[in-house]
Amino acid sequence: MYLNYRPVVAPAEREQTEALWDCCFEKREEAFFQYYFNNYCFRRNRVLGGFLRRGEEEALAAMAHINPYVLQLRGREQAVPYLVGLAVTPEERGKGLLREMLGALFAALEKEGHAFAVLMPIYAGLYLPSGFAFCYLRHRYEVPAKYLRAWLPKYSFTVEEVPLENAANALAPLYEKYIKHFNGAALRDSFAWQKLLAVHAGEEVKCALARKEGEAQGYILYQKQPGRLEIVEEASLDAEAKHALLLRAAELAEPEDEVSYAAAEDDLTYLYFPQQRLSGKTEPFMMARCLNVKAALQALVPAANLPRTSFTLRIEDAFIAENRLTLRLALAPASLKTEEERGGEADINMDIAAFTQLYFGVFSVDELQRAGRVQIAPGREEGARLLAALLPKQRTWINEYF
Repeated sequence: MYLNYRPVVAPAEREQTEALWDCCFEKREEAFFQYYFNNYCFRRNRVLGGFLRRGEEEALAAMAHINPYVLQLRGREQAVPYLVGLAVTPEERGKGLLREMLGALFAALEKEGHAFAVLMPIYAGLYLPSGFAFCYLRHRYEVPAKYLRAWLPKYSFTVEEVPLENAANALAPLYEKYIKHFNGAALRDSFAWQKLLAVHAGEEVKCALARKEGEAQGYILYQKQPGRLEIVEEASLDAEAKHALLLRAAELAEPEDEVSYAAAEDDLTYLYFPQQRLSGKTEPFMMARCLNVKAALQALVPAANLPRTSFTLRIEDAFIAENRLTLRLALAPASLKTEEERGGEADINMDIAAFTQLYFGVFSVDELQRAGRVQIAPGREEGARLLAALLPKQRTWINEYF
């Protein structure tokens, strides 16, 4: 191993962490940097450092920030680390240190009992070789405000501005209702809301709340920029509330300004648009990685209507040896047992990336098979149907950035 990997603890090491962040991401003077290192980093999260010995001292050459999250996954709450700030110093790049650091990181997280980790890549090619896969898609819109004003239907909603410092009590119940329909969504406690709104306040984000007959039905968090209004988060309980909030955003912007926002992959707002060129596009967003296949399967709560039968599943993992295995999955109503098998042809074969995507529900077994990511042995189609029943496709969505 080229570097010595251990938690960043000492004050001098923390200063090196800040310097590397300033080099690769936000600058020290920016609002996010100030909040992150003054209020969050080393207090609420951990940093794994890769240190290079130089004489009698060690210098930070690589780092990964491990931020704690809880996700809704397949009907259960799972602690899933959100990896941010993965970086290598400029002088040590090109030596394969990211791969080496990910290996050390995976080992540490799996030892702690984590079955998955997530990250938002700047360049996916850095993480695909280590088994990360896109597990969230989003529909991105960039629409001039004048068109939203003209195209969206009008409803009898009251939309009011809410100061961010008073917003958590109103937004949290709405968010909780909104995410019930999504797999992979992040749960937020009071500190998560405090963190989110504090960062947004520093970046001059505003909040608008939609009410109908006095009841809150949705909100947007938005930021005005030159020639653009960016909706950084939207959560609404129905299409009418969403449209009312989008209209509010369009009214706050200049007619020629673009209103930019990201929605879940299955968002159908574009059905109201007569100009298809402005209908937006679906794009990959967040990646995930299974660290422990057995633990992931043991966390499942199978449907009550599953038959009493079994099939075999082969997983390949070029990065984590313990995930290279063949399992017999024994199904029963609301029950799943796994047993490792040696030898023989499996009913279904896939790599760890496809398994992660299937678990998060972004794609179905059939979709992954047609993409060449899942292989079904001849005559073993029944196993594929059982796997599809165990891990059906889901509505996946997340809106977290650090």
